[in-house]
Amino acid sequence: MNPDGSDQTNLTHNQANDYGANWSLDGQQIAFETYRDGGDAEIYVMNADGSNPTRLTHNPGDDYWPAWQPAAGTP
Repeated sequence: MNPDGSDQTNLTHNQANDYGANWSLDGQQIAFETYRDGGDAEIYVMNADGSNPTRLTHNPGDDYWPAWQPAAGTP
């Protein structure tokens, strides 16, 4: 979307609720939590344009608040 909030684009196209989006440090990916697999919340990552959503967690409990960590050696 534009800085003024106009021209919004839906990046996920799943009937489940997606929450907690967090942009990668380089702006190329977005991590988020979702209930799309039924039951508990899992963490996914996708490209910044919404393509290639990939599940990262497979735990029996809820997984919340995805965050990025700088690469080792990054100031």
